[in-house]
Amino acid sequence: MTDDMYELMVWLGPAASELTPEQIDRVAEAARDIHQRYPDPDDSHLRDAALSAVVQHLLGETTPEEACRALSAARQREAEAFAAAVQLDG
Repeated sequence: MTDDMYELMVWLGPAASELTPEQIDRVAEAARDIHQRYPDPDDSHLRDAALSAVVQHLLGETTPEEACRALSAARQREAEAFAAAVQLDG
């Protein structure tokens, strides 16, 4: 097992036992793509969020549509928070 695969299995924790070997290969491939997309060490939260979404999708816990709805809701909350901050800042 490579160091990268070991780290991935540690990151997966109990979810690793719920995934098939083929799904783990898909997660590993996604992890490589995600790391290329977010290479900055400060972007670990983005890598974790993206990889978590991959695992949740493979486990049937979320869908692309649900992810899009969550993004829309988060953007709405961000806009509302921005409006409040602008108003109170003055």
